[in-house]
Amino acid sequence: MDDATSIDILRCEGGNDVLVWKHPKTDFLTGTQLIVHESQEAVLYLNGEALDLFGPGRHTLETQNLPVLSKYMRRPLGNKTPFHCEVYFVNKVTLLDILWGTATPIPVQDPAYQIILPVRANGQFGLSVENSRKLLVKLVGTTTKFDKNTLISLFRGILMTNIKDYLSRMMVERKISFLEAHGHIQEASEALRVQMTPLFETYGLAIVNFYVNSI
Repeated sequence: MDDATSIDILRCEGGNDVLVWKHPKTDFLTGTQLIVHESQEAVLYLNGEALDLFGPGRHTLETQNLPVLSKYMRRPLGNKTPFHCEVYFVNKVTLLDILWGTATPIPVQDPAYQIILPVRANGQFGLSVENSRKLLVKLVGTTTKFDKNTLISLFRGILMTNIKDYLSRMMVERKISFLEAHGHIQEASEALRVQMTPLFETYGLAIVNFYVNSI
């Protein structure tokens, strides 16, 4: 059965690389059980408004612990009352294997040889969800599933702009030759992490680490 009376347990069915997963059902009864696993949070939306946030554990959706539900209730049905809402599960596991690379070379004038060199770089970084509400409101919207690939595609442009800008300035302004650039990888990794942290924080995301693996 697909009606509200058959829905009594809500749990996340997204994979490990899924950051946000929206439960497909939207009609429930008071008393519905919400199960949130470790490293997850669940956000309940009513009429487009983020109503409450639930941490790990088993939660009962009823007016006693969600008083604001009462103003959205339909006609009572026995000892349970139907209501319409949306439930988003947010995965707060740290993703450590997000790879990046410059798709096109960066033309940089080598200070030692005074010639233009095509410079490429690659590496990886880790992200985690820091603020579930902010992520949902500013980035996910009404999307039913928001995974790692979606995240990478959205941030690829801003990542490459910052990486190319920093590496160009590092080599030109500080007169670091291409042959010397590899010795500055650790420094570049930390500088880029600091530079891009506020950009991700705007969307409720935290950079756990950032690495330049090679130049």
